[in-house]
Amino acid sequence: RWSVMLKTLVAGLALASSWTWIIGMYLPRIMMERHGWAGFLAFAVPNVIGCTAFGFVLRKPGAATALRTQIEGEAKWFSSATIAFHVLFAVFLVKSLLGEDGLSVPQSEAPVAAGAFLGAAFLLSLLPKSVFPWLGALVWVGSITLFGLRADTPITSAAPCDLNALWSLPLFTAGLLICPYLDLTFHEVRRSAHHAAFGIFGVAFALMLLLTVVIWMGDGPRLGPWVLGHLVGQALFTTSWHLGALRREEDSIRGFGWRGLLVPAAVIYGAHTVMTGVRMDDQEWYLRFLFLYGFVFPAAFLLRLRGGMVLVPLAILVALASVPGEFAFVCQCEPYGLVPFLLLLPLLKRKRRA
Repeated sequence: RWSVMLKTLVAGLALASSWTWIIGMYLPRIMMERHGWAGFLAFAVPNVIGCTAFGFVLRKPGAATALRTQIEGEAKWFSSATIAFHVLFAVFLVKSLLGEDGLSVPQSEAPVAAGAFLGAAFLLSLLPKSVFPWLGALVWVGSITLFGLRADTPITSAAPCDLNALWSLPLFTAGLLICPYLDLTFHEVRRSAHHAAFGIFGVAFALMLLLTVVIWMGDGPRLGPWVLGHLVGQALFTTSWHLGALRREEDSIRGFGWRGLLVPAAVIYGAHTVMTGVRMDDQEWYLRFLFLYGFVFPAAFLLRLRGGMVLVPLAILVALASVPGEFAFVCQCEPYGLVPFLLLLPLLKRKRRA
């Protein structure tokens, strides 16, 4: 009994680390700067509910396996995009964010740093699958230790509470309730651990979101050694687990190399090319990448569940949603965010059986 409880606890903490992406480690800053605590809650509440619900929705034997088989292709691309997003953030960190604290790093080093990050994640991904829950739990303990060290930091940089954040809530909710079902690391844990691990996960992950607020919205320099250790440690763990899960899912080395390494390498080059070193400008590229998780992957998931062709209707939906999505999240014209959400609504209807 004790061994089962320990395994469940470790799995829950590892999931919290796996889901503490550079979305959870940075987007709360943007939402707090724009909308104060209303912005944070609009992002955090559906996020915690969505990731926790996964284990309980798929608690019946075989449910997770059946779903994973159905959305296998989309889940592989989801991991590929997640790996790519982390190396994009590595470029963003070196070119823009470190400079905010006066840390002088030549911008030409950004692709080198991102490439080294990807290489380190690949080496970690070669560890046995059974090691990752324990490694993730250890990473989470390191982050929560940082939380304890900074718990008394006053929050001084947040904007006043702005209810315009509620315009973002529908699309956040759609993306954050659907995307967990495409996460290969979630499926690996669900196959090997009790669904109660996802309840532990929700609480542990909520603490990581609060830590993000403390890091970015408090007084003084933000990116000290402990904070950099937290950012790199969490990102490295997430990236390595996705690389490992992707390798285990792929039928060939070629498929893994394409999705797991070549696509992220192309993103490193592209990010280095378009990012200027000005945080507010480079942040726009970060926000554009989020469109994948707020709309593209949820739409692909729903189309797959309905059966039939996915690529053509997905391309049409993305074309219709991309401009209002740009207005909503990059240009801060939040009401436009309803348009992508409304485009998703028809896909939620059950397909009639012949």
